[in-house]
Amino acid sequence: MVSKHLAVTALFLGVVLGAPAQTRHSCSNVQLVHAAGTTENGLGLVGAPLAEALASAIPGTTSYAIPYNTGPEYFETVKEGARNTEAYLAEQSTLCPNQHFVLSGYSKGAMVMHKTDLPDGIKSKILTVLVFGDPYREFGRANTWPINSPSVNSSPREGSTSAQNVASFCNKGDEFCDPAGASLGPHLAYRDDGRGRIEGCVRDDVNVKVTPDDALETRQPVSGEDRTSLFFTTIVLSAPADLTSRQSSDCSAVQLVHAAGTGEVGLGIVGTPLASALASAIPGTTSYSVSYSTIAEYVVTVQAGASTTANYLSTQSSRCPNQKFILSGYSKGAMVVHGTELDDSVKSKIMSVLVFGDPLRSMQIATWPIDSPSVNLTPKDGKAGTQNVASFCNDGDMFCDPPGTLIPHLMYPMDGSIEAAAKFAKANA
Repeated sequence: MVSKHLAVTALFLGVVLGAPAQTRHSCSNVQLVHAAGTTENGLGLVGAPLAEALASAIPGTTSYAIPYNTGPEYFETVKEGARNTEAYLAEQSTLCPNQHFVLSGYSKGAMVMHKTDLPDGIKSKILTVLVFGDPYREFGRANTWPINSPSVNSSPREGSTSAQNVASFCNKGDEFCDPAGASLGPHLAYRDDGRGRIEGCVRDDVNVKVTPDDALETRQPVSGEDRTSLFFTTIVLSAPADLTSRQSSDCSAVQLVHAAGTGEVGLGIVGTPLASALASAIPGTTSYSVSYSTIAEYVVTVQAGASTTANYLSTQSSRCPNQKFILSGYSKGAMVVHGTELDDSVKSKIMSVLVFGDPLRSMQIATWPIDSPSVNLTPKDGKAGTQNVASFCNDGDMFCDPPGTLIPHLMYPMDGSIEAAAKFAKANA
């Protein structure tokens, strides 16, 4: 049963968080050239399903992910992305003089598209430009496009005219492109909210001639698996320096030990705000992120993460005999917490366990690395009695409340769960 559940979880994450490596054929009739969003690799959250949709709509379409620094800096790295796009299109146009291109960009990648400056000869080969969650749109600066005679459709889901060659997708409430937006959720929803309209923007272009494509030799493939980081601003993605710099040797009275989710680094999207909230609720609390492989594999790497957690707690307990711990895990990290086996002497130092979006929530065999575990399945409602484990699961979270969707799984940092978790932990301090 556990193996089946892990397989289903791995399958989903393989689809949502990691696109299969794609081969760029030299001279297909049409090629998608995509710039990913902040901290993404390869085609990313939007580019991967877009490439699949276009390959279905226009058989033989290939794809290429622009390599550039997707870190949370928005001036020099955007210019770098634009330069790399220009250089690639120039090279590819020489290699394949009859090839046409669909340009696309998501979030920061949309900014790259705006900055891409092409000569007329290459502009004439751009069939259409597609942008998603474009930050320049919110600020009214979306006025330059790497295509001849740009005509922008700002509501492409409602259809397009033959003259329109730029589609700007902006979900209502997307805080990056909607001036009235104040939510991250809509910014993450482009993958699953109607991509059929996306492929239609290109398929109806009269300049596209779909014919069987005899692929020539394979050029440089899009490297690696496309991994999606779930948040796109420095505030959400990056732990404050004073949190990440605290070393394991710090003998604070209380320390948060957190295992992040698939594809995350450091404390991740839940651990970062949780560390901050705990430091406020229990002054002096430090934090430590478990170092383990967060790739989309859920047996060997989970076991390794659990072993690493156990070893760290054993070492830290010897170094700081009076220190107490709060254990936490998000998504895959929750599975790591379940698998952590501790000696009784270390277990006695665990004050509370906090998990978010736990894929093993419904498993009767789930174990907890704490003495006399008493689990609260609705911790937002408050702590009762001797409860020392809080399992947060949003309604409709596909990982802990299947079948569900992805968006609720991403909402823990902003839906009151963090505050409730800090309050729960403080009550057990």
